[in-house]
Amino acid sequence: MARILVVDDSEKIRRLTHTILDERGHDVITACDAYAAVDLLEKFQFDLMILDVNMPYKDGFSTLRSLRDNRRYQFLPVLVMTARNSKRDIEIAASLDAIGYVLKPLTPIHFIEKVEAVIKTVKPRSRDVYLPTTNDLGKARVTATVNGKIIRVSDLVVEIFTQQKFQPGQDVRFNSPLFSYLGVELSSLEVLSIYPEENGYKVKLKYHGLDQESLVKLRTWSESEEPLKRKRAAV
Repeated sequence: MARILVVDDSEKIRRLTHTILDERGHDVITACDAYAAVDLLEKFQFDLMILDVNMPYKDGFSTLRSLRDNRRYQFLPVLVMTARNSKRDIEIAASLDAIGYVLKPLTPIHFIEKVEAVIKTVKPRSRDVYLPTTNDLGKARVTATVNGKIIRVSDLVVEIFTQQKFQPGQDVRFNSPLFSYLGVELSSLEVLSIYPEENGYKVKLKYHGLDQESLVKLRTWSESEEPLKRKRAAV
């Protein structure tokens, strides 16, 4: 399982790539433009970034060039995704050390084969999670309690299915016997993304201010060979 950041201004493409990668068990976060992507990169560690070229405000090549100028992201694996297939574009991607090139329109089978082939060549990055500062926590405000069924837990997010609709960025509370079972105390969570499903929504929730011990417990759980479905009784 890899952590993947998908950057594309098309909501349709973000939904499609999220669905394809999520079904393969990867942790996926999407961003609609370069600035949202950089904000996420500053908070989280990713194994791979899939970057669209044709975007408003700042195109993919300019974004990648800026990343390569920053020592922190100098070796970040980036897979370029675009409908542009000229020799010049491919040369630019190569000059910026892009690890691969995916052409639109996307074919799900080809796309996942390309992504997973790239992942096999990438050294997994640190699983450290962004911990909000005191100021960040002071801004957090719980606006609702989520009732839902856990789909997957990692040390980055908890993914649930719910019939409630929320807005990205909203702070919520989510109580589950699973976290009591793990000995993890949650204060609040942030809605990271929400995708419509039949009869409800698939929601990713980001933890707020967990201590290192709790992160280790979540990491151990998420990387356990025992499937989550065997612990449904705890959920």
